[in-house]
Amino acid sequence: MTANYILNKVPYKKLEKTSYKVWKGKNPYYKYFKVFQYIAKVAVPDLKKVKIGPKNMDYIFIRYTYNSNAYKFLLHKSSFKSINPNTIMESRNATFFEVVFLFKEV
Repeated sequence: MTANYILNKVPYKKLEKTSYKVWKGKNPYYKYFKVFQYIAKVAVPDLKKVKIGPKNMDYIFIRYTYNSNAYKFLLHKSSFKSINPNTIMESRNATFFEVVFLFKEV
């Protein structure tokens, strides 16, 4: 799905237009693209927020969502006992750190 999403926003060789522009009539938005498996800070869900405590947690960007302009994240570290590691979260508001790559072998 992600490959198809990206290919629809890349110019086609014969038409010199993107499939997105032919279909929607406007240019695609490229700032939405992010690098996979990098760290992102995502706000703690409202149901889990506490007055004194962290306001965001470390997640790993895993893919784009199918039906909206949001991203899907996998929880890397949790400072809350009620939020388990390996929880998948969907959010539109995230701060990406494309310099920090977790799974890089040193």
